[in-house]
Amino acid sequence: MKLSTTTAMYRDRPEGRAVIPIIDCVRRLHKAGYEDVDFNFCLMNQYDLELTNDHWMDWVKEMKEVLAELNMTAGQAHTPFYNVLDPSSVKDVDHTEEMVRRSIKAAGELGVKAIVIHAGTHFSDNDYKKILRENVEYFKPHVELAAGYGMKVAVENLFDKMDPNRGYRLRRYTARVDEVLEVADTLSVLGFRPCQRDGLGSASGPGDDRGTSHRSPCTGQLRRHRRSSSALPRHHRVGASYEDFKEDRL
Repeated sequence: MKLSTTTAMYRDRPEGRAVIPIIDCVRRLHKAGYEDVDFNFCLMNQYDLELTNDHWMDWVKEMKEVLAELNMTAGQAHTPFYNVLDPSSVKDVDHTEEMVRRSIKAAGELGVKAIVIHAGTHFSDNDYKKILRENVEYFKPHVELAAGYGMKVAVENLFDKMDPNRGYRLRRYTARVDEVLEVADTLSVLGFRPCQRDGLGSASGPGDDRGTSHRSPCTGQLRRHRRSSSALPRHHRVGASYEDFKEDRL
């Protein structure tokens, strides 16, 4: 077992004061004793960073050399996060989707085994069969792209969104374990698997403050999170070819 954590541990500074380069993050994590890394590409659609310029593949090559130099591996990565069923949730959805694709390609080149993408939600519509169907359509090309690198896609749980004006939480798809499993089961033949991030289950309000150490279903590697929520089966891993997908699963 390897000790692993995310580059976001150092990378994202509060209030946008600084965004530390990923290579610097990896070197710091290695110095702290980590042997595996989760590449967090969540900010790629917000700032001019490693994957946003025309020379992004040069950075991928350099990052690959650094991993080899430090004898580190990359078990997981995370694409830019936004509500994929609501294009208006980001300033430029085309740019954001290009960063999602580059994140998948970069992760594949770096030997990542699974890349995280969040499912989307229609906050004004409680037709969850429709939401499931639209998420499947969104994920299809990304799962296919990842499969070209021998990489799986993981869906990570979310939390209900607090509406301060209304004083209550808005229902968000995949905030509940059964919904994560529903998406995973529907896309199982595409090489999809669930990812439960302990902490997100209670991130929208008061929750269990007891710390928990566990093997994450995302990577199978040790992580520590301050808050805990219900855990998914730890080894729900599936995979098959894109052509095996059956529309009648919906």
